[in-house]
Amino acid sequence: MKQLSTKNKFSLFLKLGILILSGIFLTVSAHANTAKTGIRDITAIEVTEDMGAGMNLFNTLDATMSWIGSEQTPEQSETAWGNPITTQAMVQGMADRGFKTLRIPVTWYNHMGDAPNYTID
Repeated sequence: MKQLSTKNKFSLFLKLGILILSGIFLTVSAHANTAKTGIRDITAIEVTEDMGAGMNLFNTLDATMSWIGSEQTPEQSETAWGNPITTQAMVQGMADRGFKTLRIPVTWYNHMGDAPNYTID
């Protein structure tokens, strides 16, 4: 194995020191951000396990009715693809059957008002 010169050893130790300090800084920063935001410091796998069984709310809020080319109410948009209007009872029924997580896909542009406020209906 080839011997490192003093200059190369110094360079190697300097780089290792920077890596170690960077790791410490990032760890401290991550914990500081966690404390500030209240977000738990857990892995993606742990988040997924905590989510448990989930349900997809179809594409209920993705329907755009763009093929009609007219203004539509939120209710018309929600039912445009044949889905019923989502109710609290439906969501509660999902929870009662053991689903802990609900995915709600949404296409926002057809639910936004004009500038400057872009109010969501």
